[in-house]
Amino acid sequence: MQRGPIIDGLPAWTVELQLKKFRDHIRGSNPANKSELLMGAGESILQDDEEIRRVAEHIASLPPQAHLLTVRGDKNRGKLIYLQCANCHGFKGEGKLESKSPPLNTLEDWFQLDQLRKFKSGLRGKHPQDAEGNAMRLAVQGLSDDDLKNVTRYIAEDLAKPKPLPKREPGAKK
Repeated sequence: MQRGPIIDGLPAWTVELQLKKFRDHIRGSNPANKSELLMGAGESILQDDEEIRRVAEHIASLPPQAHLLTVRGDKNRGKLIYLQCANCHGFKGEGKLESKSPPLNTLEDWFQLDQLRKFKSGLRGKHPQDAEGNAMRLAVQGLSDDDLKNVTRYIAEDLAKPKPLPKREPGAKK
């Protein structure tokens, strides 16, 4: 069963920005990006800016959730790559409102890697009205898939709040 990412604890401004991009068809209308297409359809139940604001504030009020690490990569190499990201996303992955760069330290690693790959391939951030997405798409063009995995692992392991859940071995007692 596929599910969406855990977004609890994202700041209201970033949730609101993304919901408005879905509403305005800046995101969520590319049939090749199936997960965004689903989100675009789901967003349509929000009637106006006030409902979007209330949803965004509710999500922001939820505590960030711990999650399992799923992406394998070299976090030490990822830390070096992240230096390129820190100007926009902050040195602790906290995000920056002034550049409309979302926090990275609360997102699940599988989702971050998926989004980085979509930016790189042009499935995300290609709409002419998506200034932030276009900037992100350009920022990842020179990175290999291993680079994307490495930076994702660094964020998930060293910057995450809360810290990731410990991995349970198959058959281990709960």
